[in-house]
Amino acid sequence: MRHADIMRLPPAARIGARSHAGRLRLLAETLLLWQERARQRQDLARLDERMLRDIGISRTEVARECAKPFWRP
Repeated sequence: MRHADIMRLPPAARIGARSHAGRLRLLAETLLLWQERARQRQDLARLDERMLRDIGISRTEVARECAKPFWRP
């Protein structure tokens, strides 16, 4: 199955349509995305009030974002 055809499938069906190597690559990409998302949330939590004001985010919004599990966008 061609890449363009796979991308037209619903996300859950894409995994089954990929080769073994493709599934491993997807898994690796997903793990890296989750790791990056967790790191970004940790960085956000470390910002002080002045920095948050500069980017227009409240401490409440930071708390809400940081409370999300790493797999949730």
